[in-house]
Amino acid sequence: MKKKIKIIGMILALSGVAAIGFIYYVKSIKVNGDKIKITILKGVRQPGTKIFDKGTTLREIFFAFKPSADVNLANYNLNEKIIEDKEFKFKLESEKENLSKISLDKSKKLKIPKELISNIKKFLTKNKGKKVSWLEIQENLKIESTYLSKLQANFTLD
Repeated sequence: MKKKIKIIGMILALSGVAAIGFIYYVKSIKVNGDKIKITILKGVRQPGTKIFDKGTTLREIFFAFKPSADVNLANYNLNEKIIEDKEFKFKLESEKENLSKISLDKSKKLKIPKELISNIKKFLTKNKGKKVSWLEIQENLKIESTYLSKLQANFTLD
C-alpha cells in the first residue's frame, strides 16, 4: 500500500513540475516572441488578423491583406518596419466627404484651424469649374503637411 502511495505521489510531483515548466515556456514565447499580429478589418480583400515576423515592412503586410483599390495608402511609409502588434483602420474613398462640404464641427474634431477652412472654401469656390489637386491646394494656401494629411485622410476632391 505504501508503495502505491509513493508512486502516485511521485507521478503528481513530476506532473506538477512539468506543468510549471510548460507554463513558464509558453509565457517566455509570448513575451520574447519574434512574431507580431497585424489586424486590418476594413478596406482589404482579405480582412482579419495575420501573424508576421518582427521587422516586416508595411509594404509586405499590406500586400498580404490585398488592399482595395479605393484605399489611399499615401499616408503610410511603406518601408517602415513594424516591430509590435498593430491594428490598421482604412477609410474608404466612398466613405469620405467632399472637401467643399467641410463643416466647422468636422474641423474642430480634426483640429484644423477655422481660418484654414475658410481659405479652402474660398479657394474651391474660386476654382469651381476646374479640377483641383491636393498639391495645388497645398501650394496656393501654404498648408502644413500635418493638416494636409488630415484633410486627405478624411475628404475627397470631386
